[in-house]
Amino acid sequence: MSRISSDELTAFLEVLGMDEPLGMAYADAPPEEASHPAHCPLPTRQEEAAGTVDWRRIWGEWSCVFRHLHATRRKGQPAWFGPSNYGCLGAAFYLGWQPEQLEAVVRYVSTGGHGMPGERYADSPETLREMFRQTAPRPAPRPYAVFRRLSDFTREEPEVVVFFGRPECIAGLHQLAVFATGDLHVVASPFGAGCANMVTWPLHFKERGQQRAVLGGWDISVRKYMGVDEITFSLTTELFERMLGCWRNSFLTTHQWAQVAVKRRRSREAWARDKA
Repeated sequence: MSRISSDELTAFLEVLGMDEPLGMAYADAPPEEASHPAHCPLPTRQEEAAGTVDWRRIWGEWSCVFRHLHATRRKGQPAWFGPSNYGCLGAAFYLGWQPEQLEAVVRYVSTGGHGMPGERYADSPETLREMFRQTAPRPAPRPYAVFRRLSDFTREEPEVVVFFGRPECIAGLHQLAVFATGDLHVVASPFGAGCANMVTWPLHFKERGQQRAVLGGWDISVRKYMGVDEITFSLTTELFERMLGCWRNSFLTTHQWAQVAVKRRRSREAWARDKA
């Protein structure tokens, strides 16, 4: 990122005890040699009503955003998604290519129907429709959503910064967000899929003139792609830069945070055992 010193970012991450975060930007073209879902035309509500949606192909090509981000996190390989390479209909909606979620998805995520069991994340289709309406994902401004490690953004600036970590480290980000803004409610955690809390909600708040960091990773369906006890902390680049600019004056340089280092070390050791 052109506006952020790599040395300052390294020092910040070292104090937090965290890996480098990812960034997300919309782009006109996808990067080469990147992880991405298979090509699959995006169905419309009209096609669904007419009964012409190829559900067998959609479910056969299904893949989760978090699965593709695994390569980005571990190997530094970019990942991208688009209106014909969305992987999951939830991602198509939350990343801004599907303006209104399909009725089949509404029923699948709630109570099921038409011979299909439901995930039961909402008590009725009506409740979930209202949740989707309130979420109101911003339409994608460009065709592709591209994820990279933050330091790999050399041309475009990411709109969203995404941290993955355990509570011992996320606690530092949470408290620093409050320190940087003076806002008691600066960290939110609304309902949504994994990609919703990672991208949709930070942009949702930004569109409404609010700076909010968002805790995520609660989506039961994405837990299989995340580390044990791992959650996400996502925020706009503007809020991230604000936090990066003030951390040296915050609690992160005090003995209180140094005392938490013991817990962070134990967490890393436990996490390493979980990976073994």
